[in-house]
Amino acid sequence: MLLKELRDLEANGLFERKVYNTIPVTVEYELTESGKTFQRVMGCYVGMGFRTQRKYYWEAVNLRIRINNISCALYKKSELLKREHK
Repeated sequence: MLLKELRDLEANGLFERKVYNTIPVTVEYELTESGKTFQRVMGCYVGMGFRTQRKYYWEAVNLRIRINNISCALYKKSELLKREHK
């Protein structure tokens, strides 16, 4: 899968591939000028993705805390009801 992606990027002019006749074969990939321009643009998207991910991570943590608090409250309530019926 990675090889296919690298070949596609190479076909689109974003990478240059150099193959060296060694054992085992050595292959190096380097960004072209177009790839370097694209890298700057993608850096903005990646940064935005990380900021969004962080926001949703903390929302999920807060939701888990609330669910845990509700579970504890329900457990305590069920224990009280069990004691009352004895």
